[in-house]
Amino acid sequence: GKTAAAFILMVQNRERLYRLFLGACFLGYTWLFYNLSFKGSKEDAATGVCLIKNICHIPCPSCGSTRAIIALLNGHVIDSLLINPLGIVIAAMMGLGPLWILYDLSAKRQTFFNAYNRLELWMQRPLLAMPFILLVLLNWFWNISKGL
Repeated sequence: GKTAAAFILMVQNRERLYRLFLGACFLGYTWLFYNLSFKGSKEDAATGVCLIKNICHIPCPSCGSTRAIIALLNGHVIDSLLINPLGIVIAAMMGLGPLWILYDLSAKRQTFFNAYNRLELWMQRPLLAMPFILLVLLNWFWNISKGL
C-alpha cells in the first residue's frame, strides 16, 4: 500500500539524486581536464563560459571557481581562496561526494541521500539559510570588486 509506494518513490529520488550529482561531477572533471590540458593562456582557458558574465558583463558568484580548483590542485591554497573561496567547496564536493555515493551503493545504505535531505530541510529555515546566502552575496560582490 502506502508504505511500498513511499519506499519506491524514495528509491527513485535517491537514484535520481545520485545520477545527477555523479553526472555533475563527471562534467566538472571533464571541464577541469580540459582546462588543465589547454594549450592557450591560463586566462583564456577558464573564461568565456559564464552566461551571467557574458550577458551582464559582471562575474557571477562562482566565477573563478575553475581557476581556484586548479590553484588548489597545484598546492596553492591561499591563491585558491583569493581567486574564489567557493572553489574549495566545489573541489571538496567533487572529491568526497562520489566516494560517499560509492560507499552508499556498496554498503546498500543511503547516508548521502539522507544528508542531502537534512541539508535541504535545514536550508528552508530562513534564519539558518540567511548566513549562507549572505556569504554567497559577499563572495559575489568581492568577485565584482576584483574585476574577475
